[in-house]
Amino acid sequence: MHYIVGKLLAVVVLLTIGEQIHTMDLSKDTRVKYINPDGSCVQLSIGLAGIHANVPVAARLPFNSEFGPGIRGGSGPDRVTAYCDKRHIAAWNVTGPQTIKWMEYGCRTGRF
Repeated sequence: MHYIVGKLLAVVVLLTIGEQIHTMDLSKDTRVKYINPDGSCVQLSIGLAGIHANVPVAARLPFNSEFGPGIRGGSGPDRVTAYCDKRHIAAWNVTGPQTIKWMEYGCRTGRF
């Protein structure tokens, strides 16, 4: 199954659980490569999550690479599902009233 956190994917959440904090802390050199000049926030977020999780096919999604041409521009849940399916990126696509709870779960378990 392929799922992506829909319209809230670009939201950065820092969730504190007891004394443990889960964050996606990537280097400045990495973050600079994922600047969003063209409305590609969803693909760039997937790319950063791919770096964090060591999933190269996801990390390279917004850029031309051995996995295919870079995917840029606005994305709704259907478009995200289509390009994740095409590239075999396992992702969660959650929309609607349960989105925040799924985001919290992702943070608690170190998923982005």
